[in-house]
Amino acid sequence: MKTKRLRGIILAMMISITIGGCKHEQEPQGIMDTATLADFLVEAQLIDSYRNIMSSYNRDSIDSIADAAFASLYAKYNITEAVYDSSISYYMNKKGVLESVYKRVIVKLQEQSENVQSDGYEQTIDSIGEVHRIINKMM
Repeated sequence: MKTKRLRGIILAMMISITIGGCKHEQEPQGIMDTATLADFLVEAQLIDSYRNIMSSYNRDSIDSIADAAFASLYAKYNITEAVYDSSISYYMNKKGVLESVYKRVIVKLQEQSENVQSDGYEQTIDSIGEVHRIINKMM
C-alpha cells in the first residue's frame, strides 16, 4: 500500500538524518524543492494522522479513503510517487537538508495544532467535518 511505503520512507529518513549544513544549489529536474516537499509532508502527515485516529472504524474503508486522499495529494502537487521517492533520496544524500525540511514540517504542524487548540473544541469539530467533506469530494 502506498501509504505504508510512505511511512517507511519517512521513518528511514528520520533515522538517517544527520546534523550539518549545505550550500544551496538548484535541484535537478524531477526533484521537489525543499519548501514544496515540506508542504507535501505536512499534508501527508495530516492524512496519515486522520487514518490513525479513525482506525477504530472500518479499517478497509478508512484505508480506501486515505489512499484516495494520498492520490489527491500527489495530483495537487502534480507529482508521482516516483518523483516523491526521488526527492527523498536526493535530499537524504545532501547533508542537513532533510533535517531542515523536517524542522519546517514540525513547525508547521505545531502551528496548526496551536491554532486548533486556541480555537477551541467547536473549531476542532468544524475542522473534522471539513476533512470529511473534502475527502467525500475526492471520492
